Amino acid sequence: MYDLKQLYSQYLRKQCSPAEARKFIDLFNEKESAAKLDALITATLEESDEQSYLVDQGTQLLLQKNKEAIHEYINQERSVNKQKSIRMIRRMVASVAAVLMLGFCIFLFTPSGLKINNTEVLLTDISPGYNQAILTLENGEQVNLNKNKKSILMHSGQISYDDGSLISSITSSNPLSISPKQGKLKLHTPKGGMYLIQLADGTKVWLNSFSTLIYPNTFTDGERIVELIGEGYFEVTKNPVKPFKVISGGQVVEVLGTSFNISAYPDDQQSITTLVSGKVNISSSNTLLSKQSKMLLPGIEAVIDQRGIQLRTADLDTNLGWKNGVFAFYESDIKEVLKKLSRWYDFELEIKGTMPRYFISGEIERNKKLSEVLDLLKESGLKFKMLKAGNQQKLIIIS
Repeated sequence: MYDLKQLYSQYLRKQCSPAEARKFIDLFNEKESAAKLDALITATLEESDEQSYLVDQGTQLLLQKNKEAIHEYINQERSVNKQKSIRMIRRMVASVAAVLMLGFCIFLFTPSGLKINNTEVLLTDISPGYNQAILTLENGEQVNLNKNKKSILMHSGQISYDDGSLISSITSSNPLSISPKQGKLKLHTPKGGMYLIQLADGTKVWLNSFSTLIYPNTFTDGERIVELIGEGYFEVTKNPVKPFKVISGGQVVEVLGTSFNISAYPDDQQSITTLVSGKVNISSSNTLLSKQSKMLLPGIEAVIDQRGIQLRTADLDTNLGWKNGVFAFYESDIKEVLKKLSRWYDFELEIKGTMPRYFISGEIERNKKLSEVLDLLKESGLKFKMLKAGNQQKLIIIS
């Protein structure tokens, strides 16, 4: 005599013998077992995605697929009575069980997930970003930089990687040769990318994900001027006769030699400059705020928005965490946290419903997969699923 509950659990764990597996399938056709099976299957399908006893990921995905299909069926057939719905649930899971036993799958699996329609794939996880960037020359030529390198150096009319190897043109195998009269170059990190560049004067700039640095090959005038879109950390080489200026997000940051971070993404409502060492002057490039100018001291940050420039004490661990390889949040708004995650993990954020406002504190390494980072948010009741539509990854928040 078989213990139905135990047999059911063993089957999901793939711990059944061939004889037990055949018996389990046969039980779907025995009337006396139908009610018990209905209860077990329904309970399994109604559980969350975190079934601790489902050690096999493929089984979890199949059950999740059937759960979604059943909910779809019920929504479309509200006039169908409950008993008929339960019979359909049993038939669907019986089909899944038989398929698993034979070693085939009626659903199309990919290495990263499960096909749920013609365009969307249910992802099991999303990998973190890595070193990647695109260098654009004045003539429009674009070079995808080596993902196995961390930085590039501008020097003597040539561009090399940090190990000294020269960067080749995409139109030939020859190293890139940049004329001193070459106009502005552009270094862009896509979502999920970061890179380091050393400019011709020795200044180092770390670019965070989804950021762009526009700069000249050499600084030939009396000033050193670059433009930043997104976020970058600067270590400026001191030169008293050539001030260094960064134009970004409605502000101009002027320094002689110092270390500071600028976050000025176009979709953020504020531009934030955080001073680590030295001294910088912040002035607004907004014509309505043109008279505003502030001097920053170490440990202070300037926030620029439609109200003007405000100074406040900086949280260096939080603001500079990305450069040091971590996500650091302290009482950070959940929506801002998700926005930062979307830039590093390269996903589109979709929020269904109205998400309550709450704040997150915590720290985790940026080389973790997205699911591990989201574990920090689960205690707040966050529910989500990950999809891939074409080449676009999506994180859907279900509030």
